[in-house]
Amino acid sequence: MSFFEKDDRKLYYNIIGQGDLVVLVHGIGVDSRYWMEVPELLSSKYAVLTYDLRGHGQSFAPATGYSYREHVNDLNLLITDLGY
Repeated sequence: MSFFEKDDRKLYYNIIGQGDLVVLVHGIGVDSRYWMEVPELLSSKYAVLTYDLRGHGQSFAPATGYSYREHVNDLNLLITDLGY
């Protein structure tokens, strides 16, 4: 279990494997557990990142800021911090 923290963000994420990055983004109303079995299948060839969108699962839940732009910004900060 890992957390990315920057500014007012705190995102839960998990990454396994090595190679090119594959990001699995869950839908609204679920969390990264939605992809429970998929990362293991892909991790022999790829680095597989799953994370909880803001307001979902173990990630932070701000009162506002749920636009697509904010979600993309969160992901961009996370993958940049991870070195991708």
